[in-house]
Amino acid sequence: MRLTLRLLLALAVLAVLWCGFWFWSAQRLESEVDDWIARQEAEGRVVETSSRTVSGFPFHLRLHAEGPRVTDADGMRWEAPELTGEAAVWAPRHLSFSFPGTQRLHPPPDSGLPRIELATAAGRAEVELGRDGRVEGLRARLEGLALVGLFDGSVAAESVHLDFGSLAGSQDQQEDAVQPFHARLDGLDLPSASDPPLGQQVDLFETSGTLNEPLPPGPPERALMQWRDAGGTLELTELRLVWGPLDLSGEATVALDSRLRPEGAGTARVSGLEATIDRLVEQGILDEGLAPILKTGAQAASQRDSESGQQVVELPLSAQDGTFHLGPVPLFPLTPLF
Repeated sequence: MRLTLRLLLALAVLAVLWCGFWFWSAQRLESEVDDWIARQEAEGRVVETSSRTVSGFPFHLRLHAEGPRVTDADGMRWEAPELTGEAAVWAPRHLSFSFPGTQRLHPPPDSGLPRIELATAAGRAEVELGRDGRVEGLRARLEGLALVGLFDGSVAAESVHLDFGSLAGSQDQQEDAVQPFHARLDGLDLPSASDPPLGQQVDLFETSGTLNEPLPPGPPERALMQWRDAGGTLELTELRLVWGPLDLSGEATVALDSRLRPEGAGTARVSGLEATIDRLVEQGILDEGLAPILKTGAQAASQRDSESGQQVVELPLSAQDGTFHLGPVPLFPLTPLF
């Protein structure tokens, strides 16, 4: 009986201590958010919310913001209907976020840039912070994606997955990597105003690799220019594209040119090349008289893949002067990112 009472008393004391610790952590979170907002304001950014609440007792700290808005010194503004971030009390540097609805990015006034809207049926992300507060890893999952404003016409995708930094692969894979990443897009519908040569939908685009220079903070266009000028490159160790009759896998090195268009080179293993050539002839991209020559060359260079049983051709990839080439074939134009 005495042992039972002692155990109950000990549990009651622990419960009281834990409650006190949770409420202290919640107050500290509120204070850290206020400090972060003050730091942003000192750097020329204005952070606003319609309302802000902390919940999650007893094991989590959950911060929910209605109508978050961030405006930088140039007048660029990001806004969303709501944003929720949470972390386990015992792991405060591993954060989880959910952001349903439509995110809007308003460009600076008189910049001539379009407003960008990103709508998701479900959006969630995980962020790993270092001891200094910097982002060391990111894992994002977007479902039912629709993007308007960045291209001429709307873009949609069934799902987009992105893993970056410490949350991309195992630690062993990251030992020699500056910043590893993995990205996958399923069911990508290309801009509605375009006439893509291999069809409106890209069934799969997937890539893994490393970023040799970190992206600097700031507006996307300025950050990409600084990254390019610092010699930034993407080393794509794995690349996969399934688009119409084309099934491509390979590797490449990619940078940005003076107009912020992708440029680079690599190699690819391609199946469905003959059907791709026929489609490009139909679209008027390839001369009809050139098609038999390209097909003959493809047949001579092809080998049967032991796993799929398909004929596979190894070809160079190149992106230069605003055009992506598969071997000698110009496949599609490359527009500036901004």
